[in-house]
Amino acid sequence: VVAAAAIAVVAAVATPFLVADRGGVSAGPDPATASPRTPAPDPTPPGPADCADRPSVHGDFATGTATWVRFCPLGGDAALVSDQVLTDGIAGLVDGWRSRLSTGYAHSCPAVLGAVGFRIRVGFADGTVSVIRGDTGACAGAVGQHQGLEGVASVFDELTRGLAAAAAEGVPAGEPTTPLRCPARAGDVPVTSNSSSPPADAGPLLDLPATGGVVCRYSAEAAPVSHRSLDAETAESVRVALAGSFDAPGGGYVRYGGTRPQPAFVVLLRDASGNSRAFRISGRQHRVALFRGSPAAPGPLGKAGEQLLYAVTGSYG
Repeated sequence: VVAAAAIAVVAAVATPFLVADRGGVSAGPDPATASPRTPAPDPTPPGPADCADRPSVHGDFATGTATWVRFCPLGGDAALVSDQVLTDGIAGLVDGWRSRLSTGYAHSCPAVLGAVGFRIRVGFADGTVSVIRGDTGACAGAVGQHQGLEGVASVFDELTRGLAAAAAEGVPAGEPTTPLRCPARAGDVPVTSNSSSPPADAGPLLDLPATGGVVCRYSAEAAPVSHRSLDAETAESVRVALAGSFDAPGGGYVRYGGTRPQPAFVVLLRDASGNSRAFRISGRQHRVALFRGSPAAPGPLGKAGEQLLYAVTGSYG
């Protein structure tokens, strides 16, 4: 009897919203006289939390609707990454990563000098988060505690490029007032956009995709013996390699022995807005210095990794 009464009450309340009259479906009671109703829950999925927060773990990376993705910083020898959140167009990006899932981990893989670690969070519509861990070398990465991810270095590459491309949307093209020219000597400060270097608090990398550049090759500290211009594709490859191919200062590997002088390189990169960045690779250990501040001063990044050296030296060998 109690159950029947409850059903009757529910039916009585619901009827004004469901019954159709001769003119069509009833719009329900007059809003002016209707009793207040509980608002519907906000359908917007939860946004990305701070990297320091403990996320609700997503069970299976192969399922679910991804809504955002971001790098989260690591301590120590870690990649130079953007802290921005990517939300647009990530379905294809995440689907590509899912295609590389594996059930186990590689116990051995070739060593890549200068490979650095990174961590990526992928947020889903239900508020859960998957964490991808890996480095820019040849080893497989991991998703959570139970899934492997082959080719995790390409995941780093794709997200680094995707963040820059998203940042470039709507940015007006700038007219560079200063051409990219090789310094007279490898130890001289390169001249960047508008005859001034980026401020000290500017990021070490271009925020937008690189659209061009120049590589200057020096014999030790002497005048440049050659230089070559970089097209947009090659310049962007150098920008991405600079973010994830180095050993931090004090790293343990020794690449070259003996006393034979090694050529030095100064690289200048420019984006569509006209902003520029410059860095130098020099010495037998191929140490990298980033030019920042005004007046510019070289700041040590570490030792160039294999991928960065390959991207910069190109046909120079």
